[in-house]
Amino acid sequence: MKLDIQSLYVFILVFIRLSTLLMTSQFYSADIPKRVMVLLGVVLSLSFSTVVQDTVGHVPTDLYIFLLRLLFEFLVGALMGYCIQLFFSILSMAGSYYDISLGLAMAQQMNPVTGHQSTIISRFISMLVMATILLMNGHHLMFKAFVDSYQLPFALSIEGIGGIVSVFSQVMSWGVVSAVQIAAPVLALTACIDVASGIVNRSVPMMPIYLVSLPVKIAMGIIILSFGFPVLMILIQAGFEHIIAFVYQIFRVWK
Repeated sequence: MKLDIQSLYVFILVFIRLSTLLMTSQFYSADIPKRVMVLLGVVLSLSFSTVVQDTVGHVPTDLYIFLLRLLFEFLVGALMGYCIQLFFSILSMAGSYYDISLGLAMAQQMNPVTGHQSTIISRFISMLVMATILLMNGHHLMFKAFVDSYQLPFALSIEGIGGIVSVFSQVMSWGVVSAVQIAAPVLALTACIDVASGIVNRSVPMMPIYLVSLPVKIAMGIIILSFGFPVLMILIQAGFEHIIAFVYQIFRVWK
């Protein structure tokens, strides 16, 4: 790739779209130094610039067209990143259901992935999701979708906006249902323990049932989570592939 105006133009566009994608998709952790983020974005942008150079087009001669193109790159990267962020939020929501049902909602720690306070199991699942995605080469799927996004036309109709909103509605509804389904075993377990605790409390009113049932809940919840660990990793892989499929569905609606 020759170092000329066209190459610089392609690099700027790729850098804006890729940086927006990484920042909004939680692949950039709050613990990563800003200089490392910028350096990683520059290196990846240089790599992808050679791949998408033929699909970007020529440098616009009008300044307003150039600014609109920069805004277009930001919006496309934000749309893709927000879809992937929803996936992390789904698993974090499932972890929050775990913690609330087990009585661990008040035990919060700093989550290095999001940079905010989160409950224990939610934090564990967030770190597990990141590790699983990297192990299964999920970042390759994301980067492939990023390269394919340059097939999108530099335009968007009213019908396309309505289609994108419809896809996001499907993603959010699928996410809420998936979070409840992932947490369903622990929710069912805690419901059974609560019913048993209520029966015991009626039979032995003097027993401090809360002090007895809480350790049982935590122990049984951790056991179920341990046995369901392989299944959870399979669900993470399938869910991430499903999110990437939603991204491609947005591409089809865009066109």
